[in-house]
Amino acid sequence: DEAVAGPVFEVLVDQLGAVEAVRLRGREQPGQSFYRARMMLSAAKAWQFRPARLDGRPVRYVVRVAPEP
Repeated sequence: DEAVAGPVFEVLVDQLGAVEAVRLRGREQPGQSFYRARMMLSAAKAWQFRPARLDGRPVRYVVRVAPEP
């Protein structure tokens, strides 16, 4: 696993493209509050993705997304 310098969302996406789980990895930015981080996590749970495919079949996958400052 590579080192994460700044905050990054690790999002587990299911076969339909829905967020199954999300966590915030990396160091917090100066001035970032706990409540802001919780709100970003809550928002990320509502995201929708295009399902990944392996051999033409939809599969679960993990994607890393850097939040905007």
